[in-house]
Amino acid sequence: MKIVQEGPGRMVLKDYNISQFIVGLLSIAVGVGIILFLGSPANMQVYVFGAIFALVGLFVLFTTKIINITLEKAGRCRFSTRGLISGESSECNADEIKELRLEKISVASSKGRTEYRYTITFVLKNGRELCFEFGTVPATSVMDVISSPHEKKRAEAKQIADFLGIPLVVIGPPSTGEILGMVKQTIDKQMESFK
Repeated sequence: MKIVQEGPGRMVLKDYNISQFIVGLLSIAVGVGIILFLGSPANMQVYVFGAIFALVGLFVLFTTKIINITLEKAGRCRFSTRGLISGESSECNADEIKELRLEKISVASSKGRTEYRYTITFVLKNGRELCFEFGTVPATSVMDVISSPHEKKRAEAKQIADFLGIPLVVIGPPSTGEILGMVKQTIDKQMESFK
């Protein structure tokens, strides 16, 4: 999800999930291609394999949602998710949101690597929570130490919280860059105390 518009009184966040739509369409195409070009009545396993591929693609296609969030400082905040066959929308006043929660969860990726999945949750004063996927970041990389993608996600969430004038609560394990940053701060403090 990205901030696509920010003005003095209005912020818009969107996530088109284009990559998931593409994966779904490609899976369907591969499944149908397997059935059409490799299938034969003598070998039913090819039909089954192609059908499974196509069904997985259909599942991905029908469960993928386009997310649109419009936040207005002095007005209504609108949250909507739209899929191919269904959609949901919700509204609340900006002053009903009491905090923004950024949660980082460690998950295994399809390539066998670990990555962090971020979600943001708008916590309302009545206890209701509106949760949205906020992006995925690889667990460790050289870039994590140089310019942390985790810090970028945290900065984006902070930008949303600051826009609404609410606190940001961060939940999750620290990244490699954050750990090294804490170690560096500790060493710097120790060096200053020796001076």
